[in-house]
Formats: sequence, structure tokens, C-alpha cells
Amino acid sequence: MAVVLCVFALSTTLLPALTLINENIQNWVAYTAYGTYTQPIPAGTVTLVSCIVSPGAQATGTCTIGRIQMQATNGIVELPELPSVGHVEFHIAAGSTGRSVKLQKLEDAAWQDITTFTGITATGATFSFDVNLDDPTTLRLAFPSHALYVHDIIITDYQDVELPIVTTTAISDITYDTAVSGGNIENTGASSIIARGVCWSTSINPTIADNYTTDGTGIGTFISTMTNLEPNTDYHVRAYATNSSGPSYGANMTFRTLNIGVPSLQASNLVFYPGSSSIQASWTPGNGARRIVKINTINNFTLPVDGVTYAANPIYGGTGEQVIYNGATQIIEGEAVNAVSVTGLTPNTTYWCRAFDYNGEDDNSLYNIMPAANNPRSTVTLNTVLEGYYDGIDGTGATLKDNLHNLLRTTHMTAFSYDALWTQLQYTDEDSVNTNNIIQIYTGWSVPKSYSGGGVDQWNREHVWSKSHGDFGDVPKAGTDLHHLRPCDSTVNSAKGNKDFDEGGTPYIDNSPYTGYSGNTGCYTSPASWEPRDEDKGDVARMVLYMSVRYEGTDTTYDLEMQDVTPTEGPFYGKLSTLLNWHVTDPPDSWERRRNNRIHERQGNRNPFVDHPEFARMLWAPTATYATIMDSITFIANWMHAIDAQSYVLDVAYDYYFTNPVTGYDNLNVGYSTNRNVTVPASNDTYYYRLRSFFTAGYSMYSNVMAVYFNHLPIELSSFTVNATPENNVLVQWTTQSETAVLGFHLFRATENNLSNAVVVSPLIPATNTSQEHNYSFTDEEIYDSGTYYYWLQSVYLNGGNDFHGPVFLQITDVVDDTMTPSVLPELVLSRVYPNPFRQSASIDFELQKAAAVELKVYNLKGQAVKTLYTGLKNSGQHTLSWDGRDSYGISCAPGIYFIRLQNGTAVSQKKIIRFH
Repeated sequence: MAVVLCVFALSTTLLPALTLINENIQNWVAYTAYGTYTQPIPAGTVTLVSCIVSPGAQATGTCTIGRIQMQATNGIVELPELPSVGHVEFHIAAGSTGRSVKLQKLEDAAWQDITTFTGITATGATFSFDVNLDDPTTLRLAFPSHALYVHDIIITDYQDVELPIVTTTAISDITYDTAVSGGNIENTGASSIIARGVCWSTSINPTIADNYTTDGTGIGTFISTMTNLEPNTDYHVRAYATNSSGPSYGANMTFRTLNIGVPSLQASNLVFYPGSSSIQASWTPGNGARRIVKINTINNFTLPVDGVTYAANPIYGGTGEQVIYNGATQIIEGEAVNAVSVTGLTPNTTYWCRAFDYNGEDDNSLYNIMPAANNPRSTVTLNTVLEGYYDGIDGTGATLKDNLHNLLRTTHMTAFSYDALWTQLQYTDEDSVNTNNIIQIYTGWSVPKSYSGGGVDQWNREHVWSKSHGDFGDVPKAGTDLHHLRPCDSTVNSAKGNKDFDEGGTPYIDNSPYTGYSGNTGCYTSPASWEPRDEDKGDVARMVLYMSVRYEGTDTTYDLEMQDVTPTEGPFYGKLSTLLNWHVTDPPDSWERRRNNRIHERQGNRNPFVDHPEFARMLWAPTATYATIMDSITFIANWMHAIDAQSYVLDVAYDYYFTNPVTGYDNLNVGYSTNRNVTVPASNDTYYYRLRSFFTAGYSMYSNVMAVYFNHLPIELSSFTVNATPENNVLVQWTTQSETAVLGFHLFRATENNLSNAVVVSPLIPATNTSQEHNYSFTDEEIYDSGTYYYWLQSVYLNGGNDFHGPVFLQITDVVDDTMTPSVLPELVLSRVYPNPFRQSASIDFELQKAAAVELKVYNLKGQAVKTLYTGLKNSGQHTLSWDGRDSYGISCAPGIYFIRLQNGTAVSQKKIIRFH
């Protein structure tokens, strides 16, 4: 048992100060409207003018629960008359930064200023002053610059002492190398407390020249932890407090540390959060001062040896057992954190871990080598790969949202605990320039990974989709989803609070930035909204969009949705139109894509709006589809519904860039419909249309652009050939009969009939966009080996679309003189589909160089076979078949785009065909 002896130092100092007022408002009478009220306290009666009293108001910063809300300019908190006043201390918060309030005294029936407390922010802080008046005095807080929240009031009497008066707290929680004490500062003396803590030594009456702690400033109680003590040793400890006159000390106390022994309680309950190449392990610690954790691919561990210190490396070497952690419990933001992340692992592999508690260090270390519940324990790393992640994801609007939700839900394989995020965020948000640091959201500040917690300039965990918007708290899944959890400066985090995102407000200046940074964050804030700095706007938007798709009430009790208003309540977040605009103006960068990849490694799913920014348009903007041409000047503009839209606006223009709109069709409100009849002048034969969704207050981004061609297609290709040249190159030639809105052409080449393996061999060859026949050619000069070469011609359109033609192919063989002689192989050519577009029936011409078994089918945009037009043997030469626009069941196919595909084994020729009413 530890022995604690108290030795009181003789002192000629004065009597301890008396705390006259110590109020935290928690037990006051509540008043919900601004008014004049009185509140009795032990020291007398407090008079409140233009104030609200909220006993249950939330604690913030140094403030405790409960507060008085002072109305801007008019609010007054008048304290009862006190026999004397020494040190005064108020814990005050505000709705934003840059707030102030006056401290006044009553003198000769008039109020005189004592000081002005400035720099009040949304994070509650301590504001104090040494009034030091020995006459009866009445004080008040008055003239707040804005609405303020007074949480705590602490006032001592005046003792006319120069040095502080402090007492030492009894020692507790004694181990062989640590102990806990503290103190209580009852009087500040002649000036404010600038430092406080405990000091200790093996000699009586230690001072700050010996070992000491630093535990804040101000009056009142504090707790101090002494570390790195020697086992089985007697120590002396005293509390100290320092003001501008110097330090003073409390009574001397003595304690003995425990003797080193083997921990009696082993670490237990290993919990794993596996990624594809990493594992985070956490555990319940035993009663040892420290512990080591080992990893292995099998459940076989060498027991640690007493007196040996084991170096830890969290990067696994690949084989055998390895120590990945050696340390004590960390305290972060008041929470005990016992965790380690090990990297360098193999996907889809079983790994075992085992923890051992120990006491002592180096030669004195003693290990508990007994197993415990879920120690050792195994887990399997994830088998997540990016390739093919979005296979099968199609559609627009509600259909696409359902498909994405199911993908994100089923691949969200690892749900972290809230404590586990301290370690995970160090990886996902790592500074790529300084890998010892993380990058904070909203400020971009680079801060050491280890500098986490609740300090005003430390980083903590920010829920970008505030947890109160859905009440999902700090628990899986949404409460710990890495896709919206970010490191954030603690005071900036508090200032953002649970506000929605929108533009506007006043600049947010952080009064406690991390070392080396100014407080100018680049953010703006208002009572209802938060505007991040420009560099974070797109990142924020994509995180919020992800949350609204990931959480649909299927595997959770909450359904998170977007709204186009601020402020929002319940499981909603805004402002939708603003976030969509930020998504467009601040596209994903390499750091954001790296973060998405790292979350995929650890959590299993991805943010689709980082990988495919166009998904946002396909969800929240209408999708324009092909127009239905009615006559020479009339067409029907068609589109598909977007989610959350209340109506749509339509633009029709003469040009692709919409610099020359058609009169009457510029931002035309077309209601909540999916088509609109459009009548255009006869002066043009090509028009363009696009749309936007209108929400409650704003618009989506623009939809895709659709071109309307009266009586023609963008390109009509009449020939496409390849031939050898005398220089042993390949000459590719093609002829167009007409072109409209074509940007240009690319040529692709492969050594097999597989377009997915082809490479681009030409620059963009500009189109002429003429209605007359035009010939093109390109010489491929990079043919070095014999073999078969396939070529495809890609038409690139101004609206972003493209078509492929081909393949055509030839064989190159070696000759005696080492020159290359190309010879054209027999071709399978789907030569013409006409008319195109068609209404009732289309003819399909194709040519075979030799007799072959062929198959001619019609496919829709999803790649589904609609109808087989022919299957069997065909002789060489020209052939013509027709399609009546019906499927295999005789049902008329809907207007839209289809593909005619001619196939013989691996040889394929394909053309696009459009059917309209």
C-alpha cells in the first residue's frame, strides 16, 4: 500500500481568499424571452436586464452547462454588492468571433468602466481581471457588442496579498511510475495567475526548479499528473501558482510509488478494422503501464522476455511475427485511445494479433504472458479493387441513385468506431508534402498528426454532414464514415457547428491558429450557413452528395437527403443548388482522388462523385435525350427526370455554346414535364438544346447538350480503307458525304480485333463540317513488325459524343529484301444503314469477301439484344436485309438509339441507327 504523508509548510502569508460567488447557471430559474429578472444566490441577488436564462444550455470550451444570454447593446448582468472584490472570472461565449463586453463598477451612483473583455468567440473561454478593491463594491457586465452567453461567474474577496494562495490536492492513482495530484488557487494575489501545476522531488519542499507540470492559468481547482517516476521511491509534491510577482506553493505532501510487478490484468477484446492492405487494431488495456502488440499470419507468437525492450514497426515486413506497437494508453480530447494501424499487408489474407501488458522499462520490464478474452484474435483483410467497381452502374435520376446507393452500401465493408478515427484520419488526410502532418478541412493548415485533441489550436474530428442532421451521433455507419470525417481545427470546427453550406456571411477569423498561420481562414459564416474557403468547396460538396446517396434508410434508421434551403432541420442538409455549383467550379484534384483511394483501401467503398463528377449532373440535372423531329421547323425536346427537381428550364440555341439563343427559348420554364414542343426558324438545319433543374431557390448545373439535325446525321461516311505505301507505311483513307457539328477524327490501331486494346495513332484531325463530299487520309508510319493490323475511325462531335467506324484491317508479311508488303485480308463490312434516322423500316447493306456464317442483330443502348435479323451462312458479295423497328416479340421499339451488329466469329462490324416517331 502506498504511504502518503502530509507535511505543512509554515507560512507568514495571510488568510486564504474567500470565494464569494461561484455560479454556473445550471440551477437558476429559466426565462425564454428577453426581459428583466432577478436571481437569488448565496451572495445576494443578481439583477438581469434584457437577458434570457437557459439552465440547460450546452457547454462549450471552458464554459460549463447553463448560461445567461445578454441582448446585444442592452443586456446587463448586475451582481450583488460584495464587501470587497479581489479576482473576477467569467466564462463567456458568443455566436461568432470579435465580440466584446464591459466590466463596470458602481461609484458615486454612476457606473465606471474597469475593463473591456474582447475577443469573445463561439468557443467559450475564460475572461478574468484583478479588480482588488477592499471597499464594498457592486459590479456588472454591460454594453455587449453582440448577443453574448455568460456561463460561469467566479469572484473572490480581496486579501491584499502579493503572491497567490494555493493548496495542494491529496495524491491519488499512484502507480510505480505515475501519480495524480493538483491544487486549488484561492487567491491570485496582486495579479492574474500566469502558470500553475505541481512540482515534485525526492527532497522536501520542491520548487519549480525541480520537476513540475504546467496546467493552465486562472483561479480554481486543477488536476496534475506526474510521470516518469522511479518505482518504490518516496516523493515530495507541492502545488504552485505563479503571478507577475513570482510563485507561491501549497503544503508539502509525501507519497511512495509502487514497486514494479507483473500486471495482473492482461489486455483483452482485440477489435479489428481491416482494409485491403492495412488493419487498425484496438483493445481494452489491462492494468500494465504499457503493452506491446504483435502480428503474424498464423496463431503462433513467441512470448516476450522480461528485461527486454521490443522495438515496434507498424509497417509489416511480409512474413513471420512482428511487434507493431509498444506504448501506453493515449489520452486524446479527454478520451482513452488504445489503437495501432499496421500497413504493408496483403489483400484477402488472414492475420493474427496478440497483445501483452507490461510494467517497467528496459532491464526492469515485466510482461504478462497469459492469453485473455479475444487476445489473440484474427481478421481478414479486404479484397477491394478499383477495376470494375462501377460495372453495371447505369441510368439517370432516381434509377442511378438507387444503383449507386446499393453499390456504396454493399461495399461499405468496414465500419469504424469513433475512437478508431484518430488513427484513420492520419492516413486518409495525410499531407503529401510533409507526411508527419495532416491537412485540416476549412483552413488547409498542415498540422502534426500527433497534435490532436480539444486544445484551441489542436485538430479534432469534424462531421462535414453534421451528426445532428439525422441524429446518427458518433456511431457507425454515418457517424464514423470516413468519406465525410475530416481533421479540423477545434475552434474552427466549433464555429462551423451544425450550419448548412451556402455562400455569404462575414469572414471567419480564428483567434487561435496553429503556429505559423494567420487566423484568416478564407471562410465566411452567418447564423444559418457556413461558406468554406474556395479550395475546399468542391470537396465539401462531394462529401455531402455522397452522404445523401449512401444513406437511404435501408441499412440505417435515417434517410439523409438534400434540400435547397437554409437552415435545414432533421436528416436534411443544404443548400443543394450551391453545393452543385461548388462541385462544378472546384473539380476533384489529385489529393482528393488520393484520399478517395485510401478510404477505399480502409473502408471498402468509394465516393462516386470524385471518380465520376458527371454523376452529379446525371442525378440532379435532367438528362436530355434525342429529339423527335415532327416537320421541317418543329421538334420535340425530350429529357428524363432529375431527383429533387421541382421544375425545369429549357434553352434552345443556334450554336453548341448557346451564345445565340432562339427567341422565346432562353431559360424557358417548362414545368415538371419531360418534353416540350419547339418551333424554330427555317434558317438553320441544326439546333441545340439543354436544360437545368429548378429546386426551391436555385438551379442545378446544365444538362448534356443535344443536337437536333433536320434531315441529316452528324456524319455520313461513304468509304473507309487501308492500303500499303511504297515506304512500307499504312495509308488510311476515308470519305464523308456530309458533316455537321463534328469536331474531328482520331484513328485507333490494334493487333487484334478488339477496340478496347487499341491505341490512338493520330492527332485529332479537324473536320470540315461541309455538306459536300470530302476526302481524308492519314499515314501510319509506326509499323515495325509483321502481323495483322486493325484500324478504327472515331468521329468526335462538338456535343462531347463520338462514334467508331470499322474495323478495317490488313496483314503485313516479311519479304526477302526485308521490306514490308501489306496485303489486305478479306473484309466483313456493314456498309450502309438507310434511311437513318427511320420511322417504319430501315435497309441494312453488308458485304462479305467470301462465304461465311454470319449473325446480324439489333442491340439497344444497354447492350441487350432486341432482335436477331439473320443467323446462318451467306455467300460472298453484297447483301441487304431490313428491320421493321420491332423486337423479337413483334412489339414496336421505342424511339431512340440502337446498334446494328454484323458478326462472324471474332470479326465484328457495327453501325448506329436512330428510330423516331
